[in-house]
Amino acid sequence: MADAFGQQHSSDPTIGSHDEEHPDNSGGLVGTWIAPAEDSGSRTSPAREAFVPSEGFHPSPSVNVCAPISGTYVFPVDLVLTPYVDEEGFGPLDWPPEPETIPGLPHDFEPGGPPPAFGLEVRIDVDGFYPQKKISIAAASAGYGEVFHALGTVTADECRGANHRVIQATIETVKGDASLYGWRSCIVEALPASNGRFGYGAVNLHVRDAHGQTNTYPIKFTSPRFGKIAVEIDVASDAAAPRLTFDTSTHANRPASLPKEVLTLENVYRRAGFSLSIKQDPKPIPIAQAGADKAWDQVEMHDAMVKYWSRFRNAPNWAMWLLFAKSYFQYGTYGIMFDNIGPNHRQGTAVFTDLYDSFIPAGEKQTTAWAQRDAFHTVIHEMGHTFNLAHSWQKTFDPWHGKFVRSDEEARSFMNYPDQVKGKDKAFYADFRFRFTDEELLFMRHAPRSYVQMGNANWADDHGRIVRQPPVNRSGLRLEIRPNRQRNAYRFLEPVNLELKLSNHGDRAIELDADIVSDSCHSELVVQRGDGPAKRWKPYTYVCHRAHSHALEPGAALYGRQAASHTPDGWLIDEPGFYHIQAAVQVGEEVIRSNVLRIYVMHPLTYCEPTLAPDYFCEDVGRIIEFNGAPSLESANDVLHEMVERCPDNPASRHARAALASPYAKEFKSIVIADGGSKSVSILPMQIDYAGPELRTVLLDDADAAAESFGHIGYFAMLRRLAENLSAAGDDAGARDVHQQTVELMVRRHIAPNVVQQMQGMFDAA
Repeated sequence: MADAFGQQHSSDPTIGSHDEEHPDNSGGLVGTWIAPAEDSGSRTSPAREAFVPSEGFHPSPSVNVCAPISGTYVFPVDLVLTPYVDEEGFGPLDWPPEPETIPGLPHDFEPGGPPPAFGLEVRIDVDGFYPQKKISIAAASAGYGEVFHALGTVTADECRGANHRVIQATIETVKGDASLYGWRSCIVEALPASNGRFGYGAVNLHVRDAHGQTNTYPIKFTSPRFGKIAVEIDVASDAAAPRLTFDTSTHANRPASLPKEVLTLENVYRRAGFSLSIKQDPKPIPIAQAGADKAWDQVEMHDAMVKYWSRFRNAPNWAMWLLFAKSYFQYGTYGIMFDNIGPNHRQGTAVFTDLYDSFIPAGEKQTTAWAQRDAFHTVIHEMGHTFNLAHSWQKTFDPWHGKFVRSDEEARSFMNYPDQVKGKDKAFYADFRFRFTDEELLFMRHAPRSYVQMGNANWADDHGRIVRQPPVNRSGLRLEIRPNRQRNAYRFLEPVNLELKLSNHGDRAIELDADIVSDSCHSELVVQRGDGPAKRWKPYTYVCHRAHSHALEPGAALYGRQAASHTPDGWLIDEPGFYHIQAAVQVGEEVIRSNVLRIYVMHPLTYCEPTLAPDYFCEDVGRIIEFNGAPSLESANDVLHEMVERCPDNPASRHARAALASPYAKEFKSIVIADGGSKSVSILPMQIDYAGPELRTVLLDDADAAAESFGHIGYFAMLRRLAENLSAAGDDAGARDVHQQTVELMVRRHIAPNVVQQMQGMFDAA
């Protein structure tokens, strides 16, 4: 079969007649399409007025049929603006050896100003699956990458003869200095192929600036897609087989017009505009030596990511790693996009198979199909996060472009949770067409490539959340952020741990997700130093789990821990002075904002503190403290050892000692790759004789100071884990002693009675 450009695709398995016949696929064009008035499109747009048809071409009025044209185009022809992966998953930059000057683009600039642009990448999106009626243009400069990005809304699409197609668009700038180029409108003109085949030959981009000047660039078709992604899949030896397909004919609950077909990762993402090259390692990751605890926690996932992924590089790439493991330490977690390593995020994700069949609704008759569908949705969902897609309900806070992206708890999207919509899973799948929403497709296809490419912009950058709406509280919910300490003052270097309290001050129970203030999916934190710019806090991991519906009764509250100092991007609180911190949580369509907490960070009190600061305030040290240990980050661990030795009186030393000792309080799993490429899990054996006394000293010597520094939630969780680890090591007397001291501390520090009772019950059971 030949494509619209007369090029054969017989060897391309991603293209076939089935997709062309799919009801969600829009083919070529017959006649003229003009945008509706509300979309600001018209036949008399500035783009149309500026257009002059190609000289010497006279279309036949009797043959007005045009082939599909969507895809990626470049100028000059050898430009690679955002490199795609090759068969091995690596795509090095391939710039032309000498910069070229493009007519109509500036090439004279002041020192320190914008570099000269010499290349364009154009993405046309007017037909095929879910066309967005957009044209995006990225300008590139030698050695600098993308320096300008424009998004155009199509106002008219005309087929003026056999494969003579003219597409008009009004440009909206979304990145870069608009004055640099001054583009206001554009036209894409495609002419018929000269070799007699049905398709296009030359394609020209006409760009008009604010002064009425039009420049033309011959652009070359490179792909019907907007990107190619290499996906590597690995499976742990105790995990169930990956569920990578779903037959839509197997479950009766579906839209009436949904085709009966076998969905795959490839065709779902192909319809989103991307080709997947999938490779699964036939050898499972052996974890027979993993000991009794085979559930992965955040530290182990991070450690595995650093050591394991064969494609991992400290550079952006169009590639992702997908791991299937049995279970996560936090029950109810289907999957997690855990990759926050250094400056290159969003390259790795994991799916946990122990929940495959755990949440089948009561009364469900087609249980096998239901479970297969649910698992398939989870895989696509987690992969979507690597494209920098947020959850459907997370987009109300000034997204990538507020005009195009909005939050929608009822969205029928892979990025939503089926059980959280009104009517739960049954209502969701009755209307779900196994696709991303138009707004999500717009981001994936047309946002600047650095925002989308794996390992490039950090998680949720540039389409994330910044609280700007005035507070409107209709529900009676109140959010409080507090330090749980006598004074809101912190030593220099001391991590700032806070607590979120969401309480119901209304007169009726409110249905909430039980983890709404603790899972980082619904809450937001902003930190501002003095009168400086407010900075958004980001979580180290986003956990996707089944909704845990909870009826918050009047007078009751939910609590969550909030580490405010550090994020995957670095430290937000790293200088002396006053800081303002505010939180927000989204409940349905309402945003509940907290009080503004004012804290003070003291100036250094000893000589060692400022001398350690340059090494201490780094990403890896923050990561070790957040995950309570990461043995593989050796340099950062050395910094923490130095902290303990040189600044023992600083509260930061407590955090350092806890992070250094905690991995040795249990059997710690670590993936190892041998010289021959074989993979295995090594076990860092429990060293409770060292870790137990060390953690008891850190947590129970001057327990009130420790509770203030770690924060109540984190502190008592650490004590509970210590007691459990002591018990697992056979030290029942030590475990009972820690339990008893924990209960006494809770009472002394006025912890909620129900929490004290729960801990007392654990003590009695032990």
